[in-house]
Amino acid sequence: MKKNRVKVAYQGLIGSYSYEAAINFFPDSDYVSFQSFDRATEAVQSGDAQYVILPVENTSAGRVMEVHSILSESELHIVGEYLLPVNHCLFVSKAAISKDSSNLDKEDLEEILNKIVYVKSHPQALAQCKGFIKEFLPKAVAYPTYDTAGAVREVSSEKSEKYAAIGSHLNQETYNVVKLIDNIQDVKNNVTRFLILAKQPLDVSLIGKDAITTIKFETNHAPGSLVDALKIFQRHKIDLIKLETFMSGENKQIPCFYVDILASLHSQTMSDALNEFGQVVDKYSILGSYPIDPKRGDNNGFLK
Repeated sequence: MKKNRVKVAYQGLIGSYSYEAAINFFPDSDYVSFQSFDRATEAVQSGDAQYVILPVENTSAGRVMEVHSILSESELHIVGEYLLPVNHCLFVSKAAISKDSSNLDKEDLEEILNKIVYVKSHPQALAQCKGFIKEFLPKAVAYPTYDTAGAVREVSSEKSEKYAAIGSHLNQETYNVVKLIDNIQDVKNNVTRFLILAKQPLDVSLIGKDAITTIKFETNHAPGSLVDALKIFQRHKIDLIKLETFMSGENKQIPCFYVDILASLHSQTMSDALNEFGQVVDKYSILGSYPIDPKRGDNNGFLK
């Protein structure tokens, strides 16, 4: 690794979607792979990496529950977001195909698909391709793995025609596989939102006007308490673009709310709103204030 380059932690292997997001958001950096989201996050907390990039939600498969728990419990700060268009590809091992893989016709492809019995990938990817699997892989059983690239790597060593994997187009460059079909996701405009976390909050000079502030808060759960809290932002003409409920605490017994607000933490309007907000909720914490991804609002389900 070169000196003075940023170290970025991500979950999965080279070729995973987290890896793809990392190299796009942090070009010319050093990338450190971890098997779990927790371990990747801990690398930043310990100082072994400066940033961690985590997938938080997908337009078709919804939120990544494990990451929401990390956001709730980690002491790190959100310093950015990145929207990655996700185009899933179906791969098989080169060794499993007897014919020239560069010259497969329609009948060859149908024959290969009919022999697939197991299709491996991360649960999110399998969920995003559920319709494709049902229609084009009638004999296949979905086999979840911890990582898309890991699934492709496993399949690359198979000599049996029974196995296939779903992953990023980058996997074709890394592993000994054949890409049979690309863009197999059920929702064609399929986008995963990643959050970038660091030890320190983003400097105000780097946030800009088009920003998101993410807040975690708890109310007293009396009738109307959540509505009263959220109406404060309405009165100050501040848009809420996401609201989630999740459980936090050691035994996951404390109901919390997670809200994305379309405003910089450092604007006067936001400051005034938060002064009122703090008086009606039991407690709240700022998880981060950061620039919006320019792709927000581009017909991808993420509001701007």
